Amino acid sequence: MLVDAGDAVQGTPLGKLSNGESIVSIMNAAGYDFAIPGNHEFDYGMEQFLKLASRMKCGYYCANLIDIKTRKLVLPPYKILALGNNRRH
Repeated sequence: MLVDAGDAVQGTPLGKLSNGESIVSIMNAAGYDFAIPGNHEFDYGMEQFLKLASRMKCGYYCANLIDIKTRKLVLPPYKILALGNNRRH
């Protein structure tokens, strides 16, 4: 299982020059299974983060990111992975 604990899209020249888009492409190619947003995922603004999140094959998950207008979760709160036999859910 390949997991990211946040702050992946910022901090390198490649991430900075592409507003995180190149990093998402690399993470997709690497086959990440799970990712959570760190505070630096929002360095390029919420609109860019949501764009990046929609492109992340494994998805971003977070149980405490709430839209202040709708009072609903912005991202799914969890993901269950079945490990072994290469099965993913």
